Amino acid sequence: MQKAFDDLKRHCEALGRNYDTVEKTSLCTVHLSGGDTVEDILRRIQELRAMGVHSRHLQHAGCL
Repeated sequence: MQKAFDDLKRHCEALGRNYDTVEKTSLCTVHLSGGDTVEDILRRIQELRAMGVHSRHLQHAGCL
């Protein structure tokens, strides 16, 4: 995902847009019954926050 944000930053620079004004959002699927632990999910959220993600949407793997 960091590569995608780096690409977005380059595009913003080329267009003269402030990269920091772009809201970054992530959709993650969690597999609580398939091996993901709460600690795994929290670590993933912290990694996304460090990349500048503003919003995180989590869905359980069993959801329709």
